[in-house]
Amino acid sequence: MKKLLAMVMCLGLMVFGFAAGAKADLVTFNFDPAAGLPNNSDATAIGNYMTGVYGSTVTVTGNSPSSETGNFTLLGGIGDGYIESEPFKEHLIQINFTVPITSASFDYGQLVDEFHADYFDGTTWTNFFNQSYVGVEIGNSGTISFPVNVTITALRFHDDYVGEVGIDNLVVNKQAVPEAATMMMLGTGLLGLLGFRRRIKK
Repeated sequence: MKKLLAMVMCLGLMVFGFAAGAKADLVTFNFDPAAGLPNNSDATAIGNYMTGVYGSTVTVTGNSPSSETGNFTLLGGIGDGYIESEPFKEHLIQINFTVPITSASFDYGQLVDEFHADYFDGTTWTNFFNQSYVGVEIGNSGTISFPVNVTITALRFHDDYVGEVGIDNLVVNKQAVPEAATMMMLGTGLLGLLGFRRRIKK
């Protein structure tokens, strides 16, 4: 009975460790100049800013070739503080996260075109938000939660090859990552269970 109780306690320690150490974080990216990004910042500067806020590497890409890929500018005169797509080919903003996300919300803008948003699960791009053709519009998408147990490593915002698109105030929920202390507690629990198993066999 004592052995069984000890094993249950070890399992409880492991579960508690995961619950306490795996923390999900809501992260907000504000691309206004007040956030420290000067007008016309390039994709590298934007990625560095997002990495600093996120605590893990984030990269921003667009279409190539274009000297304006990923530029941080005004969005067609609608408002300041937007990541705006480059003006050539399909207008695209792609944001890659090394630590996955589980939900997202954002302000979007479009200039004489449609607006689409997709997520990447490591294999396939899936569309999750659409705004039909309008002349000039700016709005908020609301919070969008992705399917459970799907690892989202990138977001893509694009149009239908006519005008330009942009985003601001991107809010994502960073997937829970077990902390070092959690892994130590898990290891201790597993060692304890292994020890009890050997004693039971003897």
